[in-house]
Amino acid sequence: MPNPVIVNTYYVRCIGLDACPTGWVGVEIHDELVTAHYFSHVSEIQQLGTFDVIGIDIPIGLSSIGHRDCDVEGKNLLGRRSSTLFHVPVRASLEAASPEEASVISKSITGLGVSRQSYGLREKIFEVEGWMESTGITAFEVHPELSFRACTGAPIPESKKTWAGMVARSTALGKVGIRLDDAPSSVGARAQVDDMLDAGIVAWSATRIASNTAQHVGAEFKIWF
Repeated sequence: MPNPVIVNTYYVRCIGLDACPTGWVGVEIHDELVTAHYFSHVSEIQQLGTFDVIGIDIPIGLSSIGHRDCDVEGKNLLGRRSSTLFHVPVRASLEAASPEEASVISKSITGLGVSRQSYGLREKIFEVEGWMESTGITAFEVHPELSFRACTGAPIPESKKTWAGMVARSTALGKVGIRLDDAPSSVGARAQVDDMLDAGIVAWSATRIASNTAQHVGAEFKIWF
């Protein structure tokens, strides 16, 4: 297992984004400052200026012929927590008009159907894809549970939906200097607890990408942590 990484001061400007029901939660890290933001659309991040690295918990890059290599490798790293990382549906499935049609297409290509939850991410996936294509901005796909694994040295066994899981993740973030207790109420009121925690650890991984200390799974498609 990787050793825990403790970093308390950051000399880059990075942001981690996680989708929430009405938009996006962003955690920005710049020097010793940690700031939370809310965006109704991912493009609104540009109002803040430029960042050294933008990390985002959303699939970036869709396969047309089968499961992405990064999803397969990432699930293997997470072991018993592998269910927190799902196989991203092939592009034709996400372009389908309904979850039922998406499953039919997916089964014909991969042998597996598509859950409604996976299909439900299509709007956010295409939102980010369109934004990156129209602006030329680079963002990195980061997975929160792989990132917590890198931060603590092992996958966190408790679900982030439980009290124990929330405490474990909040404690891990605190040890690397990311404290979210002072997040503006305008952000916190829109975000679920796990949204904020995920955005925080994605921001941490973004700083690792900026400092060339991050790792990734996958070759054709990459998930960073």
